[in-house]
Amino acid sequence: MEDLVGHHVRQCPVAARARETPDAAALRVDDVGGVRTVGYAELHRLVSGGARQLQDLGFHQGDVLAINVDDPFQLLLHIWSGLRAGLTVCPLNARKPPAAVAEEVRLARADAVIASRDRGTIDVVAGSASRNPRLLAPLFGPGYGLSTDSRGSKCADDSPDHFQHAGTVLFTSGSSGAPKGVAHRSSAHVYSAMGSNSNISLTTGDSWGLLLPQFHVSGLSISFRCFLAGASVAIPGADTSVARAMHRLRFSHVSLVATQLARLLNDPDSPDDLGSLRMLVGGSAIEPSLLSTASDRGAIVYASYGLTEAASQVTTTNGAPSELVTAGRPLDFREVQLSERGAVLVRGKTMLTHYLTVEGVQTAVDADGWFKTGDLGEVDADGRLTITGRADRVFISGGENISPEAVERHLLQEIGLRRIAMVPVSDAEFGFRPVLFIDPAPNDVLIGRVNDTIGARFPRYTLPEAVYAFPADAETAISKVDYPRLTALAEKSKRGKTGR
Repeated sequence: MEDLVGHHVRQCPVAARARETPDAAALRVDDVGGVRTVGYAELHRLVSGGARQLQDLGFHQGDVLAINVDDPFQLLLHIWSGLRAGLTVCPLNARKPPAAVAEEVRLARADAVIASRDRGTIDVVAGSASRNPRLLAPLFGPGYGLSTDSRGSKCADDSPDHFQHAGTVLFTSGSSGAPKGVAHRSSAHVYSAMGSNSNISLTTGDSWGLLLPQFHVSGLSISFRCFLAGASVAIPGADTSVARAMHRLRFSHVSLVATQLARLLNDPDSPDDLGSLRMLVGGSAIEPSLLSTASDRGAIVYASYGLTEAASQVTTTNGAPSELVTAGRPLDFREVQLSERGAVLVRGKTMLTHYLTVEGVQTAVDADGWFKTGDLGEVDADGRLTITGRADRVFISGGENISPEAVERHLLQEIGLRRIAMVPVSDAEFGFRPVLFIDPAPNDVLIGRVNDTIGARFPRYTLPEAVYAFPADAETAISKVDYPRLTALAEKSKRGKTGR
């Protein structure tokens, strides 16, 4: 077993699959002309050729390559070419404003940026002048062939495999909202995928829908799982709904966040019978009825708790509907323990090596390898984890602790709101007072119901001072709520009312 694990960690999984199952589907891409299938042999040729181009351009193991490419097929090819060449790849959100992309390029200490000329990349490079990264055009041309013939110096299929020396930098933000790079070795993603595949069956002939962005670990991890298992990554067309992607690509597995799951279940084009679709659901607080409805409609639902710092999943349920009230047990190669105060600590082979911040490189684990997640939780007698809140979201109002997550979960369950967030707003008398943002937009009847529901379960000091509509832009692509933005909006609204 140990030899097999070491083999997976040392070798690019695309290369391994190209030898073992060369004709099996590696990618299924919904393009203008229909669904295109790319086999493992072809993907190996593309990735090898991309790696050879990078090496011919003077890149060395450990160099940092930022990738600012919007098309998910192109992005995947560039990520895996960089990994094959032994680089540290940093996929970026190409839809961010150039100034925001420039900040991430600086934080990643990028040696080069691959980007299309029409994405404001001149501004990106100019904004990163202190590091002076090179600006490169995409390696893959129209039709996703290599943009130049890389076979002249050496056969692309025989390019060296430096995967074991590769790494990634992915961006996340803490309670402050400031971006920070999370650095991993390629091995961390391999261990993460192996642990997931031992819990969620995945094999040749299966296909996993790529409906989450690859600049987030939840999207990036999909290709690692598939390539290790010999399954295929199903890539939908731009701005395709989950229901339409299911119809077009007919994938067997999919990763979704709560917002996507709610839209799928309410989409008139969504089938009543989800046909044993294996569905991995994570992200922010999930309304329990969403998971049970998906399960009732035939899906095999896996609830999970994960972190960018842990290369995706930490704990996941086993597919049984009865498990969905928890986040499941730790997967292979991970450990979870609780502090005396209920703080969730994680360690294992999937963990980050360090953070990249404006202050420099920062360590993230203690001397024993434990990472403090900032989450609070409980573990039952069967070892299943339940997340109860964030330590950094608890605030004090008039000397009393308020846990926003407890209120949010209760309202989601009792009223069935689509989105909800409680944040503190400054108050001269109490220090802080709670404010709610909800979707659907509040009216007098709904506000009354919200207050009655809170008052029946929690102390009166938990009742919100105000209830606002949840802004459409206060949630990220993976359903993470932008709490700093909501807090700023609440403070601004209060100042407007009081004239401060």
